[in-house]
Amino acid sequence: LTTGRVADYTSYALFDKTNPRHMKILSLARVLDWIDDKTGFASLERLGGWIRSARCPVQDKKLKEMNYHEISKVIKALENMVKSKWK
Repeated sequence: LTTGRVADYTSYALFDKTNPRHMKILSLARVLDWIDDKTGFASLERLGGWIRSARCPVQDKKLKEMNYHEISKVIKALENMVKSKWK
């Protein structure tokens, strides 16, 4: 059944601000213009939706649960998206 509400995937993008790799992901999201209109920072809802989607190389895993190798895959995918955006 559908309730008419949009799914909120913010929990998939929750990050550790002391982890430089998490901060790199947030900066790449900002370069891709995934910005929250209210705060001006990277949109965790949009980033979480991408992490949850089939386009992310590591699926169905929250950012905080990913290991070093999985985060590297996510960073590489986002960097490729940035490169294709600015071609």
